[in-house]
Amino acid sequence: MKIFQVENTNVTPVQEILLIHPFKDIWERDKSKKKTTALREFAYIEFMVSPQSSNPFAGYPENMKGGKIVETLWIDEKWEEDALVRLAIVKYEEWLNEASPSYRFYLAVKKSVDNTREFLETVDLQERDERGKPIFKVSDVLNAQTKSNEVLKNLNALKKNVEQEIFEASKTQSNKEINPFER
Repeated sequence: MKIFQVENTNVTPVQEILLIHPFKDIWERDKSKKKTTALREFAYIEFMVSPQSSNPFAGYPENMKGGKIVETLWIDEKWEEDALVRLAIVKYEEWLNEASPSYRFYLAVKKSVDNTREFLETVDLQERDERGKPIFKVSDVLNAQTKSNEVLKNLNALKKNVEQEIFEASKTQSNKEINPFER
């Protein structure tokens, strides 16, 4: 499913997307001739949502991703996601969820992997309960660390399946790419 095209150093919308709210509104509110702000906001939306391996921000945890994208797209400017951009993100995610049955599962697994990573980074083996017993068992933490490589391999395989499923959904029988709105 493609609603944006990456060309040179710009993310541009496919023509049909500009017919649909909120993408149309984002485009139209930018009164500049080059539509610089709208194009950056479209890039932000693409980087926030796209599961494709070409997305340099796809692997970031959700709580960090937006900030990293803003740092990259608005180097010397202050910008914050507004209600219209948030609505476009929700709409894009909704379309992805409908296009790929495994996408929601992938997101759930990714979230649990991020939570596990955060746990491993912050676990304190010296923490004790009120009776002086350790809160966490060393063996449980070591077990989680040992299994992390297998979990990451499975997450990457699931991501590849999602990308393939989304790519295949945008093809016709003659292997030509079609617009998602033609279905």
